[in-house]
Amino acid sequence: EYESIMVKDSVFDEFMAACNKVKAPNQALLEAVKFTDKSGIK
Repeated sequence: EYESIMVKDSVFDEFMAACNKVKAPNQALLEAVKFTDKSGIK
């Protein structure tokens, strides 16, 4: 099930800029993903 939110254009632009600057995931993030998969967390 999904919900939607409305944000100001400037907030969305900041979010998109941050997404475009992101680097490859670090080891801690990769381990967190594995943990959530094993735990059945969605």
